[in-house]
Amino acid sequence: MFNLTLNEQVYSSFVKLVGKPKKRSRKQGVYIFTHKASGSKYVGSSNSLSGRLFQYFNNLHFNQKNTGLLIPLIKKKGFSAFSLEIKLMADWSDSGYSFLFLD
Repeated sequence: MFNLTLNEQVYSSFVKLVGKPKKRSRKQGVYIFTHKASGSKYVGSSNSLSGRLFQYFNNLHFNQKNTGLLIPLIKKKGFSAFSLEIKLMADWSDSGYSFLFLD
């Protein structure tokens, strides 16, 4: 769980968890942005968490049309109004599938 915005201290923990974008070792998982004041959640998933989340943090999603509800709220309130939870998927290579169990 990360409180946003990502400062230098939090950023290093974040990179250790999801990796850096454009690296070969991609991590799959689910990310959950929670608006602190309302408790509203946005849940997304990606087979490259680092790439997807860096798109958010570098405002690459912000110029797209039909961005849904999350991007306008981030634009209005800023990242500090959110927390971010990341759930990594377990890679069971022998089966060819990845699994994620949410509790």
